[in-house]
Amino acid sequence: MRPESHRDGASYWTEVSVYSWAADPAVGLSSQVPLRYWPPARTPAAYLGARPVAAGKAIALRWQTAAGGLAIVWPLSGQTHSFRDVGEQLTDASGIALVEWDFGITGPAVTDITRGSKGGGLGWKTLAQVVGSPLPYWPTTLRVPRLMLDWRPAHETVISPATPDLDTAVLLRLAASYEDSHPAARTLLNLARICQHRSTEAALHNLEILDRTSDADTAVVAARPMAVPPTECEDLDVHQRRAGWLDVLSRADTLAADCVRELMKWDGGKDLPFGQIEDADPSRPHVAEWASRLKPSPHTAAFEIFGSRHGVTLIDPATDAPALRTTSRDGERILLASPQRLPATSPLAELILDEPIWVRTSDGTLYPAPQDAYFGLSWGYGGTGPACLADMIDRLLRDITAPGADLSESPPDSLVRLTGLKLPAGTVLTRAQLEAARGGTWFPDAPQDEDDPAEE
Repeated sequence: MRPESHRDGASYWTEVSVYSWAADPAVGLSSQVPLRYWPPARTPAAYLGARPVAAGKAIALRWQTAAGGLAIVWPLSGQTHSFRDVGEQLTDASGIALVEWDFGITGPAVTDITRGSKGGGLGWKTLAQVVGSPLPYWPTTLRVPRLMLDWRPAHETVISPATPDLDTAVLLRLAASYEDSHPAARTLLNLARICQHRSTEAALHNLEILDRTSDADTAVVAARPMAVPPTECEDLDVHQRRAGWLDVLSRADTLAADCVRELMKWDGGKDLPFGQIEDADPSRPHVAEWASRLKPSPHTAAFEIFGSRHGVTLIDPATDAPALRTTSRDGERILLASPQRLPATSPLAELILDEPIWVRTSDGTLYPAPQDAYFGLSWGYGGTGPACLADMIDRLLRDITAPGADLSESPPDSLVRLTGLKLPAGTVLTRAQLEAARGGTWFPDAPQDEDDPAEE
């Protein structure tokens, strides 16, 4: 190898010239060369087939190029593993490229993960030139093992259903166990249709971007999503959805439990009657008072909202909300599901700032404070939690059955100032105090940070 240039009387080689020399098939050092320096193929590389890697979480498509074996790794739909270490399973490949989920300037984004390399971006067009033919592309929701393992060069584009975010099979199987007109059947079918349609739209969006960023010389569409018409169930009445899920929650079969788990993955259970999950210490006075009315309950699908945690299954007869009594080395705890609305007829009497926050009505009933499925409640600083608490106070003063705060409206500044205070746990605020605070005529004496936004 001769020096490429001279500088100040000294000979030297540029990075490009060194890597180009090392990638020459006659030299045989391609495994030490970043893929962007591999030579363009003069004839299409031989396709060697595909195989699963990373414990089946990805598919590696392999080619024999002039510079050596090349593996292109495709993470499957729904996988989040980094796959940077997958090269240990592809010892026969001199170069390894990882297809990312987004796009670059010339097509899908690609990273060079060849063993021993420093990694870095690799243009899709450059990769296609190394192979010497257009590379197959699968949208993110169509990265299915069977489709990718079956692919061969010159194959026609496959039409296949996109992979939904949820296990729609369990939703449809449970829907089939009801009469068509039952709210549960309509609710389950509604969710399955929405999920399938959105995954189809995601695949079509990927193909639109592919069309804008690449051309026929570098990319071929390996799979297109099966057509799914826009669902007419997006606006299924919320009352029907809640009625449907109430029926599912009451069931004790495993299929119902599977459906509740899928719903929790979808939106955290927005259509359930429960808001946030709270972890309560039964040694605290208000928790003990509330826990004294709990009754034993069969293990229904409702308890899936607590995830994989196990314990004694209970129910709050005042709200029909599930509770789970657990025991560990740290002692006894009770997981409770706060209601999204209070099933009360008496007005608000007092608010208890504790863990969790409690509400007592004028008839003496103690309830976990109502909460939205997304927004939680807290106090003692300037932030979303205290703002939600201020909004909840404002709502409950007007209507004890109002839904948990969702910040769709701005709470009164005076209540935001109140909930921003660092009041001690166990503080009880009466209705009269809350109304006075809302009107700006009363404010408790409590320390507060000077830079707390609630003071401004």
